[in-house]
Amino acid sequence: MYKRQNPNNGQFTIEMRGVAQDEVEFTFFNAIGQTVRREVADFGIGSLTRTFDYAQLPAGVYALRVRAGEEAMWVKVAVQR
Repeated sequence: MYKRQNPNNGQFTIEMRGVAQDEVEFTFFNAIGQTVRREVADFGIGSLTRTFDYAQLPAGVYALRVRAGEEAMWVKVAVQR
Protein backbone atom coordinates (compact mmCIF):
# COMPACT_ATOMS: atom_id res chain seq x y z
CA MET A 1 0.00 0.00 0.00
CA TYR A 2 2.72 2.48 0.91
CA LYS A 3 5.48 3.36 -1.54
CA ARG A 4 8.69 3.37 0.49
CA GLN A 5 9.91 6.93 0.54
CA ASN A 6 11.53 7.06 3.96
CA PRO A 7 13.19 9.21 4.89
CA ASN A 8 11.70 11.95 2.74
CA ASN A 9 11.55 15.74 2.65
CA GLY A 10 7.91 15.83 3.74
CA GLN A 11 6.53 14.87 0.34
CA PHE A 12 5.44 11.29 -0.22
CA THR A 13 2.85 9.24 -2.09
CA ILE A 14 0.41 6.58 -0.90
CA GLU A 15 -0.93 4.02 -3.38
CA MET A 16 -3.90 1.93 -2.26
CA ARG A 17 -5.88 -0.89 -3.81
CA GLY A 18 -8.55 -2.92 -2.05
CA VAL A 19 -12.20 -3.35 -1.30
CA ALA A 20 -14.09 -0.20 -2.24
CA GLN A 21 -15.20 2.00 0.68
CA ASP A 22 -17.11 5.26 0.72
CA GLU A 23 -14.03 7.06 1.96
CA VAL A 24 -10.58 6.63 3.41
CA GLU A 25 -9.24 8.84 6.20
CA PHE A 26 -5.60 9.94 6.51
CA THR A 27 -4.53 11.33 9.89
CA PHE A 28 -0.97 12.57 10.37
CA PHE A 29 0.39 12.69 13.95
CA ASN A 30 3.54 14.19 15.43
CA ALA A 31 5.87 12.31 17.79
CA ILE A 32 3.79 13.16 20.88
CA GLY A 33 0.51 12.03 19.35
CA GLN A 34 -0.96 15.39 18.37
CA THR A 35 -2.95 15.52 15.14
CA VAL A 36 -1.08 17.56 12.55
CA ARG A 37 -3.57 17.12 9.72
CA ARG A 38 -6.61 15.02 8.83
CA GLU A 39 -7.81 14.45 5.28
CA VAL A 40 -10.57 12.35 3.75
CA ALA A 41 -10.58 10.96 0.20
CA ASP A 42 -13.03 9.02 -1.93
CA PHE A 43 -12.18 5.31 -2.15
CA GLY A 44 -15.36 4.28 -3.97
CA ILE A 45 -13.54 2.50 -6.81
CA GLY A 46 -11.11 0.62 -4.54
CA SER A 47 -8.04 2.37 -5.93
CA LEU A 48 -6.33 5.58 -4.87
CA THR A 49 -3.04 7.37 -5.38
CA ARG A 50 -2.54 10.34 -3.06
CA THR A 51 0.45 12.65 -2.75
CA PHE A 52 1.02 14.45 0.54
CA ASP A 53 3.07 17.60 1.02
CA TYR A 54 4.22 18.18 4.60
CA ALA A 55 7.44 19.93 3.56
CA GLN A 56 6.67 22.81 5.95
CA LEU A 57 6.98 20.51 8.98
CA PRO A 58 10.17 20.25 11.02
CA ALA A 59 12.38 17.21 10.59
CA GLY A 60 11.31 14.27 12.74
CA VAL A 61 9.41 11.00 12.86
CA TYR A 62 5.65 11.15 12.33
CA ALA A 63 2.87 8.58 12.17
CA LEU A 64 0.26 8.33 9.43
CA ARG A 65 -2.93 6.43 10.20
CA VAL A 66 -4.84 5.24 7.14
CA ARG A 67 -8.38 4.16 8.01
CA ALA A 68 -11.06 2.70 5.75
CA GLY A 69 -14.20 1.42 7.41
CA GLU A 70 -13.24 -0.59 10.50
CA GLU A 71 -9.67 -1.26 9.35
CA ALA A 72 -6.67 0.95 10.04
CA MET A 73 -2.99 0.82 9.20
CA TRP A 74 -0.16 2.85 10.72
CA VAL A 75 2.91 3.95 8.79
CA LYS A 76 5.97 5.75 10.21
CA VAL A 77 7.08 8.71 8.12
CA ALA A 78 10.55 10.18 8.63
CA VAL A 79 10.89 13.79 7.48
CA GLN A 80 14.50 14.77 6.92
CA ARG A 81 16.12 18.00 5.83
